[in-house]
Amino acid sequence: MDAKLTTIVATAVFGALFNELVARMEEDPNSGHDLLVSLEVSVGVAVTVILAAACGYISWQCARRVLVAFVAPGLLMITGSLRRNQERSARYDRN
Repeated sequence: MDAKLTTIVATAVFGALFNELVARMEEDPNSGHDLLVSLEVSVGVAVTVILAAACGYISWQCARRVLVAFVAPGLLMITGSLRRNQERSARYDRN
């Protein structure tokens, strides 16, 4: 199987499994799913890029560059999401 097809299959399998995990988390009211959405997206992006490199579709150098490019905005989005969640929790606790 060539690298492109291997990557498509590997990322599709990952997507299906990850989707099932997220669906189960959404069903559990104690999972903290709302808090974890930004982290779930980050994990999904990272695994997809790593799978693409592992399957030979992109080089490891390219994968590192893509991951580095996502780090700065990703960290800001994650910390913003966590901060907003904390603020919502504090408002909820006051009411």
